[in-house]
Amino acid sequence: MKSAPRDFSSRPTSAGQPQREQNQLGPLQRKFIPGDEWLFLKLYATEQITDSILINLLVPLHHRAMTNKWSSKMFFIRYSDPDHHLRIRFQVTPYGVHKLLDRWNRALKPYLQSGIVKSVSIETYDREVERYHPNWLEHCETIFSADSLSLLTWLKQQQEPTELERYRYAIASVQLYLSSFHLSLGEMTSFTKAMQEAFFSENKGTKALKQKVNELYRKNSLSLFTASPLMEQLLNNRHSTIRPPVESILLDFERLPDKVEKFDVIADLIHMAINRIFPSYQRKHEWIVYHFLARHYETKTAFNNRLG
Repeated sequence: MKSAPRDFSSRPTSAGQPQREQNQLGPLQRKFIPGDEWLFLKLYATEQITDSILINLLVPLHHRAMTNKWSSKMFFIRYSDPDHHLRIRFQVTPYGVHKLLDRWNRALKPYLQSGIVKSVSIETYDREVERYHPNWLEHCETIFSADSLSLLTWLKQQQEPTELERYRYAIASVQLYLSSFHLSLGEMTSFTKAMQEAFFSENKGTKALKQKVNELYRKNSLSLFTASPLMEQLLNNRHSTIRPPVESILLDFERLPDKVEKFDVIADLIHMAINRIFPSYQRKHEWIVYHFLARHYETKTAFNNRLG
């Protein structure tokens, strides 16, 4: 199974999205070649070692780039085409691009010489204008950056988190996204249930698999929905950073003819966030996260209904 995000023509959400309208704020630059405002790097390594690379190479590089004002944003995703790799994008200053590349090359040499990293490349960053509304794309890049930084800090502090701990982080992360976009309990319930069903179908889920995941939920439901103090701090910091771009997107939602696109962009952001959390089988884990959330919100809804 592909463990990385694909074009959302194949993602499990509503089909036949309407044609995106042109950016009302002016023309949006789509392609960035090396030396432009965005620097796009690919790093090929095995799934098992990518967390270590993120913590020991990307975190200090990003910190230095921000401190020296070489870069203002950075985000990454995990990908397979079919070889597993990290896709890392820096928004750079004209002065900083060469400084950052020099530091990147020096930091990478030991990894390449040891064989930990198989290969690296610099690519053209082709923004996914079809996937995101042009008005929102720069806002989404800000959200991706805040999400990446939050997760990288957690990975560094947590030190080899277990799968259950990753689920806890993912659940807390998704819940905060849903509340950031002001979804009601009813909307959260219907959204997570629809996404759970779509991913279950995509993963060719069986009754036995669902029973296994339900058992995992029953045994760990309390801990799964109890974020650690570190998670809360990091995700609250992310929430503060993404509030302005989210509010700008929400203002745009008000003039949209229906809510399909609203839930699409929320699903997109969550999809990318979960991709970063799990080193492999991200789409399977995404289904499980939605399954846990759907059960949680259904239970909460039933409890509220009993109270009248």
